[in-house]
Amino acid sequence: LTTGAIPDPTTTTTTSTTTTTVPPAVRTPVVDFDGDGDSDRSVFRKGAWYVHGQSTVFLGAAGDIPVPGDYNGDGTTDRAVYRNGAWYVHNQPTGYMGNASDIPVPGDYDGNGTTDRGIYRRSVGGWYIQGQPTVFLGLNSDVPVPGDYDGNATTDRAIWRPSVGGWYVQNQPTVFLGVKGDIPLPLPQAIYRVFF
Repeated sequence: LTTGAIPDPTTTTTTSTTTTTVPPAVRTPVVDFDGDGDSDRSVFRKGAWYVHGQSTVFLGAAGDIPVPGDYNGDGTTDRAVYRNGAWYVHNQPTGYMGNASDIPVPGDYDGNGTTDRGIYRRSVGGWYIQGQPTVFLGLNSDVPVPGDYDGNATTDRAIWRPSVGGWYVQNQPTVFLGVKGDIPLPLPQAIYRVFF
Protein backbone atom coordinates (compact mmCIF):
# COMPACT_ATOMS: atom_id res chain seq x y z
CA LEU A 1 0.00 0.00 0.00
CA THR A 2 1.42 3.34 -1.06
CA THR A 3 0.29 6.54 0.54
CA GLY A 4 0.85 10.01 -0.79
CA ALA A 5 -0.02 13.53 0.05
CA ILE A 6 -3.64 14.42 -0.44
CA PRO A 7 -4.11 17.92 -1.90
CA ASP A 8 -5.83 20.43 0.33
CA PRO A 9 -9.07 21.40 -1.44
CA THR A 10 -8.98 24.88 0.13
CA THR A 11 -5.69 25.84 -1.57
CA THR A 12 -5.44 26.78 -5.21
CA THR A 13 -2.19 27.27 -7.06
CA THR A 14 -2.23 28.93 -10.46
CA THR A 15 0.81 29.17 -12.65
CA SER A 16 0.74 31.35 -15.73
CA THR A 17 3.40 32.01 -18.31
CA THR A 18 3.14 34.67 -20.95
CA THR A 19 5.49 34.59 -23.89
CA THR A 20 5.76 37.57 -26.18
CA THR A 21 7.45 37.12 -29.51
CA VAL A 22 8.53 40.24 -31.31
CA PRO A 23 8.86 39.67 -35.04
CA PRO A 24 12.00 41.00 -36.68
CA ALA A 25 11.72 44.35 -38.43
CA VAL A 26 10.53 43.93 -41.98
CA ARG A 27 13.10 45.14 -44.45
CA THR A 28 11.89 46.11 -47.87
CA PRO A 29 13.93 46.49 -51.01
CA VAL A 30 14.94 50.02 -51.93
CA VAL A 31 13.08 50.00 -55.27
CA ASP A 32 10.51 47.24 -55.75
CA PHE A 33 8.21 48.51 -58.49
CA ASP A 34 6.41 45.19 -58.99
CA GLY A 35 5.96 44.13 -55.34
CA ASP A 36 7.79 40.80 -55.62
CA GLY A 37 10.09 41.53 -52.68
CA ASP A 38 13.23 42.04 -54.78
CA SER A 39 14.94 45.28 -55.74
CA ASP A 40 14.40 46.11 -59.40
CA ARG A 41 17.12 47.37 -61.72
CA SER A 42 15.95 50.79 -62.81
CA VAL A 43 17.06 54.16 -64.12
CA PHE A 44 15.52 57.62 -64.33
CA ARG A 45 16.32 59.66 -67.43
CA LYS A 46 14.77 63.10 -68.06
CA GLY A 47 11.33 62.05 -66.89
CA ALA A 48 11.40 58.47 -68.16
CA TRP A 49 11.47 55.58 -65.69
CA TYR A 50 13.09 52.47 -67.14
CA VAL A 51 12.59 49.35 -65.01
CA HIS A 52 13.94 45.99 -66.15
CA GLY A 53 11.08 43.78 -67.38
CA GLN A 54 8.44 46.53 -67.15
CA SER A 55 6.95 49.11 -69.47
CA THR A 56 8.52 52.56 -69.49
CA VAL A 57 6.61 55.13 -67.42
CA PHE A 58 6.94 58.84 -68.05
CA LEU A 59 6.75 61.02 -64.96
CA GLY A 60 8.80 64.16 -64.49
CA ALA A 61 11.18 66.16 -66.63
CA ALA A 62 14.86 66.94 -67.00
CA GLY A 63 16.04 68.58 -63.79
CA ASP A 64 13.51 66.84 -61.55
CA ILE A 65 14.82 64.86 -58.60
CA PRO A 66 13.68 61.21 -58.46
CA VAL A 67 12.26 60.34 -55.02
CA PRO A 68 10.81 56.81 -55.36
CA GLY A 69 9.07 55.32 -52.35
CA ASP A 70 5.93 53.54 -51.19
CA TYR A 71 3.75 56.62 -50.72
CA ASN A 72 0.42 54.77 -50.56
CA GLY A 73 1.47 51.79 -48.43
CA ASP A 74 0.61 49.07 -50.97
CA GLY A 75 4.00 47.36 -50.67
CA THR A 76 5.37 48.53 -54.03
CA THR A 77 7.63 51.43 -54.90
CA ASP A 78 5.90 54.38 -56.52
CA ARG A 79 7.65 56.43 -59.15
CA ALA A 80 7.91 59.99 -57.85
CA VAL A 81 9.79 63.21 -58.52
CA TYR A 82 10.43 66.39 -56.55
CA ARG A 83 10.37 69.75 -58.32
CA ASN A 84 10.72 73.02 -56.40
CA GLY A 85 8.48 71.90 -53.53
CA ALA A 86 6.03 69.87 -55.59
CA TRP A 87 5.88 66.08 -55.13
CA TYR A 88 4.62 64.27 -58.21
CA VAL A 89 3.80 60.64 -57.42
CA HIS A 90 2.58 58.33 -60.19
CA ASN A 91 -1.23 57.89 -60.09
CA GLN A 92 -1.57 59.99 -56.92
CA PRO A 93 -2.49 63.63 -56.22
CA THR A 94 0.34 66.16 -56.32
CA GLY A 95 1.60 67.14 -52.88
CA TYR A 96 3.37 70.35 -51.94
CA MET A 97 6.08 70.59 -49.32
CA GLY A 98 9.31 72.57 -49.51
CA ASN A 99 10.84 75.04 -51.94
CA ALA A 100 13.52 75.17 -54.62
CA SER A 101 16.42 75.33 -52.15
CA ASP A 102 15.21 72.46 -49.93
CA ILE A 103 16.54 68.91 -50.22
CA PRO A 104 13.94 66.12 -50.40
CA VAL A 105 14.52 63.42 -47.77
CA PRO A 106 11.59 60.99 -48.11
CA GLY A 107 11.45 58.03 -45.76
CA ASP A 108 9.26 56.14 -43.31
CA TYR A 109 9.85 58.37 -40.30
CA ASP A 110 6.84 57.15 -38.30
CA GLY A 111 7.24 53.41 -38.99
CA ASN A 112 3.79 52.90 -40.51
CA GLY A 113 5.09 51.27 -43.71
CA THR A 114 4.54 54.23 -46.04
CA THR A 115 6.99 56.78 -47.35
CA ASP A 116 6.58 60.22 -45.78
CA ARG A 117 7.33 63.35 -47.76
CA GLY A 118 10.13 65.26 -46.07
CA ILE A 119 12.61 68.03 -46.74
CA TYR A 120 15.85 69.16 -45.16
CA ARG A 121 16.35 72.93 -45.08
CA ARG A 122 20.09 73.54 -44.94
CA SER A 123 19.84 77.21 -43.95
CA VAL A 124 18.44 76.27 -40.51
CA GLY A 125 19.21 72.54 -40.24
CA GLY A 126 15.47 71.86 -40.20
CA TRP A 127 13.87 68.50 -40.91
CA TYR A 128 10.29 69.06 -42.07
CA ILE A 129 8.47 65.72 -42.29
CA GLN A 130 4.83 65.51 -43.32
CA GLY A 131 2.56 65.21 -40.26
CA GLN A 132 5.40 65.46 -37.72
CA PRO A 133 6.92 68.24 -35.63
CA THR A 134 9.94 70.02 -37.09
CA VAL A 135 13.29 68.79 -35.80
CA PHE A 136 16.47 70.84 -36.03
CA LEU A 137 19.57 68.74 -36.57
CA GLY A 138 22.46 69.98 -38.66
CA LEU A 139 24.32 72.99 -39.97
CA ASN A 140 24.40 74.58 -43.42
CA SER A 141 27.51 72.61 -44.44
CA ASP A 142 26.20 69.24 -43.19
CA VAL A 143 25.00 66.47 -45.51
CA PRO A 144 21.62 64.90 -44.67
CA VAL A 145 21.93 61.10 -44.55
CA PRO A 146 18.56 59.72 -43.43
CA GLY A 147 18.42 55.97 -42.84
CA ASP A 148 17.42 53.22 -40.43
CA TYR A 149 20.47 53.30 -38.15
CA ASP A 150 18.97 51.31 -35.27
CA GLY A 151 17.14 48.56 -37.21
CA ASN A 152 13.64 49.42 -35.99
CA ALA A 153 12.16 49.81 -39.51
CA THR A 154 11.83 53.60 -39.27
CA THR A 155 13.88 56.29 -40.97
CA ASP A 156 16.14 58.22 -38.59
CA ARG A 157 17.06 61.87 -39.16
CA ALA A 158 20.83 62.04 -39.52
CA ILE A 159 23.56 64.29 -40.87
CA TRP A 160 27.18 63.75 -41.78
CA ARG A 161 29.53 66.63 -40.98
CA PRO A 162 32.42 66.53 -43.48
CA SER A 163 34.65 68.88 -41.48
CA VAL A 164 35.04 66.29 -38.69
CA GLY A 165 33.65 63.09 -40.24
CA GLY A 166 30.88 63.06 -37.64
CA TRP A 167 27.68 61.04 -38.10
CA TYR A 168 25.00 62.73 -36.01
CA VAL A 169 21.89 60.54 -35.79
CA GLN A 170 18.94 61.82 -33.77
CA ASN A 171 18.86 60.24 -30.28
CA GLN A 172 21.98 58.14 -30.91
CA PRO A 173 25.66 58.54 -30.03
CA THR A 174 27.87 60.37 -32.52
CA VAL A 175 30.16 58.20 -34.63
CA PHE A 176 33.22 59.59 -36.42
CA LEU A 177 33.96 58.00 -39.77
CA GLY A 178 35.32 59.72 -42.85
CA VAL A 179 37.09 62.93 -43.77
CA LYS A 180 36.34 65.97 -45.89
CA GLY A 181 36.14 64.91 -49.53
CA ASP A 182 34.54 61.54 -48.75
CA ILE A 183 31.02 60.66 -49.90
CA PRO A 184 28.83 59.15 -47.18
CA LEU A 185 26.95 56.00 -48.20
CA PRO A 186 24.28 55.11 -49.00
CA LEU A 187 23.45 58.49 -50.48
CA PRO A 188 20.15 59.08 -52.28
CA GLN A 189 20.34 60.81 -55.65
CA ALA A 190 18.56 63.90 -54.32
CA ILE A 191 21.30 64.53 -51.79
CA TYR A 192 24.17 63.59 -54.08
CA ARG A 193 23.04 66.17 -56.63
CA VAL A 194 23.25 68.97 -54.09
CA PHE A 195 26.54 68.15 -52.41
CA PHE A 196 28.75 66.22 -54.82
